Amino acid sequence: MKSATIFVGFWMFVRLVNGFGLAIERGARERSPGTAGFVPVARKTVIVIMWMIAVLMALQNLGYSVTSLLARSEA
Repeated sequence: MKSATIFVGFWMFVRLVNGFGLAIERGARERSPGTAGFVPVARKTVIVIMWMIAVLMALQNLGYSVTSLLARSEA
């Protein structure tokens, strides 16, 4: 149940970030079209990073060792 709450919370936060990103993108198109191409890439990168954090939090909540997933193994 807690994992579902994490995903819903992150989904709402992603929607908020996406809305801000779209507003910034519109403003960038009007002010400086040269930088307007960077804004969608940055917005999508932030969203992907946020979802990766949400998945890691949910896995940790389900009892998986996230530190072992993130740790670099030396073989």
